[in-house]
Amino acid sequence: GALDYPDNVLKEFDFVIVDMPSAGSDEIPILFISQLNGLLVVVDSGKTRKEDIDAMFQKVNPHQVLGFVFNRLDEKE
Repeated sequence: GALDYPDNVLKEFDFVIVDMPSAGSDEIPILFISQLNGLLVVVDSGKTRKEDIDAMFQKVNPHQVLGFVFNRLDEKE
């Protein structure tokens, strides 16, 4: 199928979103991240620390970060 071949996926769809573990995880090769057109960084308001974001920027090109998604935001914060 089309999903078996990345070139076909890119020809068929305008955007392809890949949900991956955190950039701090050893499960994702950094070389794979460099092949992506951009990154949306998900920030868990109750878990993600500034140090985690700083460490992520040590591994990825800051120009790849297109934006941030704030998850589990408490209305009181």
